[in-house]
Amino acid sequence: MPLYFDAFPIVTYNGSDIRNILSKSALVKDLLLNYQHLVPYEIQSGDSITSVAFDYYGSVEYSWLVLLSAGLYDPFYAWPMSDEELDEALIKRYRSFGDTRPDELIIAAARDEIVFYENAELDGARIGAETYGLLDVVPGPEWKPVNVYDDAVRRNERNRNILLMKREYAPRMAYELRQTLTTPRRR
Repeated sequence: MPLYFDAFPIVTYNGSDIRNILSKSALVKDLLLNYQHLVPYEIQSGDSITSVAFDYYGSVEYSWLVLLSAGLYDPFYAWPMSDEELDEALIKRYRSFGDTRPDELIIAAARDEIVFYENAELDGARIGAETYGLLDVVPGPEWKPVNVYDDAVRRNERNRNILLMKREYAPRMAYELRQTLTTPRRR
């Protein structure tokens, strides 16, 4: 994402020249807020931020625009994972609680552990697993259990559908970013 970070001003901090990545940008709000300038895009398994930027905009220099237009502010956790990465993340999560079982048993446990019950007929209404177990009356068969693994897969899959700024606006966005970050602010 060199183009994006190159646009930030250089400041001196503790005797070193660094990029001030905390500079706020009022970046072309009319483009970002107008859905006519955005197109739906489905991230495929194995896609990276840079591969989407290259495939869609023709340059990895627009990686920052992929994140900005998609509203993804955390490229490490908001970007969809491959199946293997998702399994690794679940194993890491269980290990953080002291679980020492082999990886395959941890994944099996994630498939067995119910996190909530969901009713698709009620627009995806949910009841937590603990609350469900305390109910005096057992809800009907329309309430389906959702385990930790399936919940993680669902959340990951939701992250695959993003919006991208239309190609024709990419140069303008780059120009506006540079102007916004290099023009002194009035106080």
